[in-house]
Amino acid sequence: TDWLATFADVAGLELSDHEGEDSVSILPLLKGSTEPVRESLIHHMSSRFAIRHGDWLFIDHKNGDGNNGKRKEPGWLRKERGVVSHNSKAELFNLKDDPQQTTNLYDKHPEKANELMKLLKQSKKPNGPAPPESTPRY
Repeated sequence: TDWLATFADVAGLELSDHEGEDSVSILPLLKGSTEPVRESLIHHMSSRFAIRHGDWLFIDHKNGDGNNGKRKEPGWLRKERGVVSHNSKAELFNLKDDPQQTTNLYDKHPEKANELMKLLKQSKKPNGPAPPESTPRY
């Protein structure tokens, strides 16, 4: 996703509002900066979307490994990993405290889940159609 903005940055080009809307230049990171270039990161896995924001990960889907084994993860592996089963309609993890994503906090922190759900929905909204002058001609 970020290569378009990064290559444009390297070439000294500026992208219009309708070119690489979801692309951010990672050139500062390639030059050694340790400052984050994004506040959030969107994950798209087939029909599932997730957002990582700070220490939190929100998965907008109920069928993760912790939801009664819907992914058919073997019981012995779930036990070894310490996965706690749940029946929540989505998943929320604090990756700082639980990097293995074993305990769903969706029901325990509904305000954080709602905040991240709104942020994810905003991120998925299209910016609208490109203006005619930027439409490629073949």
